[in-house]
Amino acid sequence: MRPASGTAIMPAGRVIMADDAPELIEGSWHGKRTVIVEFDSVEAARNWHRPPEHQGLAGLRHAAADSNASDRRGLRVADRLT
Repeated sequence: MRPASGTAIMPAGRVIMADDAPELIEGSWHGKRTVIVEFDSVEAARNWHRPPEHQGLAGLRHAAADSNASDRRGLRVADRLT
């Protein structure tokens, strides 16, 4: 397993979508990969991002790709259907 991939599969988060060729339908987008990781809470996401083992890999990630990370809060589609 590559070092960076292990940090995304920690118990705190679940990869719910990864696409190596997202199709842009409007606006501008950089990069060739989109990954969405779901966490139980914003706090869980921040706790996943803050540990030294994750921050230690940040330099590798930044050297290999232009990337953005953000938290998105909202109602899950499944929740809206019930």
